[in-house]
Amino acid sequence: MSLNIKTIASSFFSLDILVTTLAGVAMLLAVAYGYFVSSTIFNMVHYRATIEAIARTSTELGILEANYLTLGKSMTIERAYKLGLTDATKATYLVVDTSERGSVLALDTY
Repeated sequence: MSLNIKTIASSFFSLDILVTTLAGVAMLLAVAYGYFVSSTIFNMVHYRATIEAIARTSTELGILEANYLTLGKSMTIERAYKLGLTDATKATYLVVDTSERGSVLALDTY
C-alpha cells in the first residue's frame, strides 16, 4: 500500500477544490499582509508628524513662557495704572453649596 498525496486527497476532496481553497487562503493572507504593512506605514507617518507638532508646540510654549516672565518682571503699580487697571474695591468669592442634591454656585461680594 503506497501513500500517495493524490490518492489521499482524492479520497477526501476533489483536487480542484483543494487547490482552489489553498489559493483562496493564500490570497486572503496576502491581502491581510498588505493591509497590515500599509497600516503600519500610515501609523509611522502620523507618529512622526505628531512628534514634530509636539516639538513645535513645546518651542512656542517656551517662547510664550519667557515673554510672560519678562513682562511679569517689568510690571509695576505705576505701569498698571497707566494701562488703565484700578485697585479692587470689593472681593468677590465663588461659593459652592453641596449640601443639597447637586451643586449650587453663587457669587458673594464682601
